[in-house]
Amino acid sequence: MTSKNGIEDRISGIVQHQIQNKQKQSFNKTFITIFVFFCIATGVYFGYSFFSEETATTTPTGKIILPLPGSKTGNQVRVSGYTKNLAPGSDYVWLVVDKPDRGLCWPKRSRLKPNCSFATYIDENGPNELYLLSLYAVNKSMNNEFVEWFEEERFGGMPMLPKSRRLDTVRLWLGE
Repeated sequence: MTSKNGIEDRISGIVQHQIQNKQKQSFNKTFITIFVFFCIATGVYFGYSFFSEETATTTPTGKIILPLPGSKTGNQVRVSGYTKNLAPGSDYVWLVVDKPDRGLCWPKRSRLKPNCSFATYIDENGPNELYLLSLYAVNKSMNNEFVEWFEEERFGGMPMLPKSRRLDTVRLWLGE
């Protein structure tokens, strides 16, 4: 009987050893699964924030949403859009009608607030033809020139602005 108990004890020890090994393996699998899930979740979260448009760009941006490119407009033009990543106090936002064939532009009243959405109207009283409506971020000096241009009630165009400060532009057609 002792030998039978000895065999049973050995078998019981082997079974318990296997159970402990399976528990360790199960714990290891669970740990590895949780670790892999954590790594994937962290990668997705930080990967998105590293490569998302919101955090990837710090350059000034802006968009004219309305009117749509190619639209035919009257003299009163409803304009909406947005700007972001502009330096408050040093970037001034203006809508400007550009005439590249003439090398001239006409700023439109009034200056827009930076880093937000906008909706306004402009008056366009030029000839019934193609024109470009542009959204610009300008420095203080150019802003002052625009203000002075309005105060002196000049109606002739100003020299076109550098393309580097143009945030967006749409081609429109003035006509009836």
